[in-house]
Amino acid sequence: MPSIDTTLFSLRLHPKQDLTMRKLMNISRRFLREDEGASLAEYALLLGVITVALITVITQFRDSISNIFSRTTNTLNSAGT
Repeated sequence: MPSIDTTLFSLRLHPKQDLTMRKLMNISRRFLREDEGASLAEYALLLGVITVALITVITQFRDSISNIFSRTTNTLNSAGT
């Protein structure tokens, strides 16, 4: 196996910068290990599909829905007199 000269890849950082870099790397590793975000993405996708389906149904049956509400309103108004 060929050896890689790692001196090219090493950086000399100020101790404070080195600590910040380590924190950033730890946060990145934790973020990549956790899979809770996948559940959120799945719920968002599901919500989007349901929303599109509802909009499609309401658009297709707009006149029927309007007629149902109109008849109900007329029936209630005539029953009140």
